[in-house]
Amino acid sequence: MSSLPLDAFTASTGFASDPRFAAGAAPPPASDQQAQAPDPVALAWADGYDQGRAEALAEAEARMAGDEAARARIELSLARLDADLAEQLRQKLHATVEALCEAAIAPLALDPAALAARVERAAAMLARADDARLLRLHPDDLPLVAARLPEGLEVLPDPALERGALRIESTAGGVEDGPSHWRRAIAEALAGC
Repeated sequence: MSSLPLDAFTASTGFASDPRFAAGAAPPPASDQQAQAPDPVALAWADGYDQGRAEALAEAEARMAGDEAARARIELSLARLDADLAEQLRQKLHATVEALCEAAIAPLALDPAALAARVERAAAMLARADDARLLRLHPDDLPLVAARLPEGLEVLPDPALERGALRIESTAGGVEDGPSHWRRAIAEALAGC
């Protein structure tokens, strides 16, 4: 081997560092083909995102439609329930008023003075002098009013009539009065409410 002087090693021989391998080297310029080609990972992510979003929107719309249908059914049921409850309340009030009126009617129907006054009013409606008048009363009511009856009335006990009811008949027609007529009048008045 030959010996080289030490100076030979310190002198530059033309070796230079390659910038491609330097620590802060710039990346190599991309070719036109690589710059124009889309990133497959980014494309896959975007497609997955769009598909997931579309599925979520479809699911949300289906859920909203189901909720709206359920809400409509509940509202209809509540409306029917309100109507049914209102009708039940109306019927209960109707029955209550009838019961209260019945309680008020009963004493009037059996009061001797009131019954006699009703007989007189009914007889006055058929007051032609030449008419024969027939008074029909329940047999239990007859002793209550016998002393107070107007003259000229023929009296006939009629067990078919309820207590407190009366019927006066003449050739010109007849007049009826009593608790059943009062109840019917009250029921007709309440039916209009």
